[in-house]
Amino acid sequence: VERVIRVGGSGTWKVMDHRGKEVARTKSEVTQITEHFNLQVDNPCAILMQDTSRQYLSESTAQAKYKFFMVGTKLQKIEDDYFFVNDQNEIIKKMIAKKEKHLTIMKEAVEKAKEEHDRLAHLRDLETQVNVLKDTLAWTLVKEQEDKLASLVEAEDLYEEKVKKVNERAKKIEKGQASLQGEIEHAERKAAALGEEISAATRAKADLDRAAGLVKRKVHDIRNARKGHLADQEDYERRRNRILKEVTKLKNASTQSGAAAEEQRLLAERAELDKAVAAFRIEQKEIDRAADAKLNAAKADAADVREQVNAVRSRVTKCKRTIEQIKNQTTNKMLVFGHRTPQIHELIKENINRFSTPPVGPIGMYLNLKAPEWALAVEEAVGRKIMTGYVLATHNDERLFKDLLRRRNITVPLLVVTKKATQRYHLDERSLPPPHHLSVLQVLDVNDPWVFNALVDQTGFHGKLLFKDRAAAESVIYARGSRLTSAHLLDGSRVFSTNGSKNFVPCRANGPSMLNFDSARSLAGGVRELEQATEEQRQLEEQAQAASDLVRKFERELKSIGASRKALSRQESEVERKRARIENQLANREEPPDISEMEANAAELAEKIAELSTEVEKRDEEIEVAKKELEEKIAAQAAQSEVLERLEEQSDHIEGELTKLGEKSAKLALILQNSNAKLNKVNEDLRKLRESKAALEEEIEVSITNIEKSNVCPREAVGDLNRSAEKLDKLISKLEAKLKASRAVEGNKTVDEALREALRLKQRHKDTVKALVDMKHFTERTDDLLRQRAADWRKNRKMTANSIHMLFMSFLSRKGHTGSADFDHKAQTLNLSVQLEKLSTKAVHQSTNSLSGGERSYTTVSLLMAIWNSMMTPFTAMDEFDVFMDQVTRKKSVDTLLEFARHYDQQQFIFITPQSLTGEMGPDVKVTRMYPPER
Repeated sequence: VERVIRVGGSGTWKVMDHRGKEVARTKSEVTQITEHFNLQVDNPCAILMQDTSRQYLSESTAQAKYKFFMVGTKLQKIEDDYFFVNDQNEIIKKMIAKKEKHLTIMKEAVEKAKEEHDRLAHLRDLETQVNVLKDTLAWTLVKEQEDKLASLVEAEDLYEEKVKKVNERAKKIEKGQASLQGEIEHAERKAAALGEEISAATRAKADLDRAAGLVKRKVHDIRNARKGHLADQEDYERRRNRILKEVTKLKNASTQSGAAAEEQRLLAERAELDKAVAAFRIEQKEIDRAADAKLNAAKADAADVREQVNAVRSRVTKCKRTIEQIKNQTTNKMLVFGHRTPQIHELIKENINRFSTPPVGPIGMYLNLKAPEWALAVEEAVGRKIMTGYVLATHNDERLFKDLLRRRNITVPLLVVTKKATQRYHLDERSLPPPHHLSVLQVLDVNDPWVFNALVDQTGFHGKLLFKDRAAAESVIYARGSRLTSAHLLDGSRVFSTNGSKNFVPCRANGPSMLNFDSARSLAGGVRELEQATEEQRQLEEQAQAASDLVRKFERELKSIGASRKALSRQESEVERKRARIENQLANREEPPDISEMEANAAELAEKIAELSTEVEKRDEEIEVAKKELEEKIAAQAAQSEVLERLEEQSDHIEGELTKLGEKSAKLALILQNSNAKLNKVNEDLRKLRESKAALEEEIEVSITNIEKSNVCPREAVGDLNRSAEKLDKLISKLEAKLKASRAVEGNKTVDEALREALRLKQRHKDTVKALVDMKHFTERTDDLLRQRAADWRKNRKMTANSIHMLFMSFLSRKGHTGSADFDHKAQTLNLSVQLEKLSTKAVHQSTNSLSGGERSYTTVSLLMAIWNSMMTPFTAMDEFDVFMDQVTRKKSVDTLLEFARHYDQQQFIFITPQSLTGEMGPDVKVTRMYPPER
């Protein structure tokens, strides 16, 4: 960039590329370039005035030097410009904020002008609109009459369809009654057949009981026979012993020699040995039989005790589970109606938006008992199963609910589908029991209409009676011609009549009451039962341990009996050997006296004794067989008891079905009666509707005739007649009043004038908004540029200070001095220190205030040249720089200035001095001398 400044003040600019080719000639283009690179070249000339130099030399403080540095390098000017721009930017921001507040007023004026225009534009349409609305009103009145007639025609069709449906429903009910009667008869036949089965099972059980009794008597008879055999055996033994003794005596009497005596002795010894053998055998059998009997009895007792222990353990576990359940039910009443009830409740909450109507339940949560003593009776009347059920509005909800429960593996409770109701049924007095009898409806409060209606439909609880005394209940239910068929007693039992049959069903409820759940009492009862069961378990376990010990004792005894049996067998073998030896000795003797008959009797008795032993053994075997038969009979008795119990349960189930069928039959009869009453009412309403229809048709014909005679436009020109006559009339009155008020307020102002004013205000508001947006953008951009330039300015200030410090030291060194220029930008100070004659070992750094005038001037020149190097201006001037210097210092200063100027040959330096110049300056120095002043 080249700039030429002429004497007259004009100048030219020239911008050239890197090849020296001119590319621009205007200042605006130069300005764009300098602004793009954040350059400031406002003043190309730096002049150190005499006053400035004097001020610097006279004050000579660190702050003054720093200020001199800031002013000389133009850094202060740039900083002042930044502050000025920032202040102007803040002023602009305040103006923007003030203008933004004024925007609200301008916007309100625009809206007001627009409203005024809309009012004026709307005014001229009001009269036409009023006239059109009046014509529309006339035809709307006719249309409403026609709509009313159409609704009457539709109602007539609906009534006819309703009559048809009621008739069809009555026929279905009659068919249902016939079918239900067939089901009742089938159930009665089934009950009769089941009764016969129960009778046969009862007879079979009685036969088994008799057979078991016979077996028991048979065992008793066999045992008695065995005892008789044992007694006969002992008697035969005594008789045989007497005969043997008699034979011995006869032999002793008839024998006179020693040989005879020896024979008698041998015979007696043989008889004793025979008796010992028989005794050994009997003793062995008795020991075996007694040991086996004791061991089997002990094992049976141990098995019975173990079975009792297991039963009691199950009972203890059940008691603990019951206590835990009662504790949970105390904190959460829902658990009374099932341990999965809270999970079902949470499941409903999670999917509540998927149901058309959220399910309600469990039903028992909505029942309140007024008299707690009737809890069992009310629960049996309503049904414990239905109390755990839920009420739903649609079958789709039922399917969804079942699917959700099955996914969670929750057993599906009883689900009742009935229409959502906000009011209870109006119960017919004929369906209610006499007021002088206590009924379930009187002691039970249902706090939800939907649940109440569902219970009425499903259980008919409102018609069930309550009695404290069974006789009183039977006298009412079984009375001839009584329409009351069912009643419940205080303990939950039921008295009912079906087709003339008298029935009584005891209460089979298990567990605590749902409606009258007393957690403290139930918990105390559960704890007591647990304590009793625990104590019983302890006692039975002790008995079981004792029985096990007894079994082990008997097993040990049986083992010891085996050892005794072996000893007896050895003794018996020894006796047999002795007997055989005696027989041999007797065979070798001579024949004794003839006592054969007595010996034959003794032998016969021995045979009988052996036969009796055999008989005893047979009786023992018969006893074992009889015991097994008795066990089989007892097992058959238990099986038959189970069969009989199952048949009785089936009988109870059929009786319950018969009760439900009877209740359903009564309900169908009541529904049929209501249907007939409803049919009569519908026929009467249909007759009245037809009369109203004929009158309305005549009225419509009169209205159309009157409209055609007036000036009302045709019906086809009116268009749609969707609004009611009442709304049209109100709208016409409102528009007429508005038209009158508008004419009074608006005066003579035209619509076009209001439109121009509104457009002018709107455009003004739009321009203002745009200007404010532009100004905001400008201030934001200015803030960003200021922050950027301030950062660059601080960097430049630091670099300039470092450069000045280095050059200052360089210029001082040319005269043999050293020194430094220390800048403190935070404190805004500049401290100069100089060491004269840097080669001298005694030289020290001195402040510029302690220097002589010449040295101070040279120091000043050095500082100025350092500052000039940083400024790089095209023109530099210095006035009277050498006033206070001595000749040596002055020459050195001039040489230094000339050397500095020659180094920057692209700049022009102007030095003004009152001193004379001597010596050769050089061809590049032009010396201009002023004429001396005239004195």
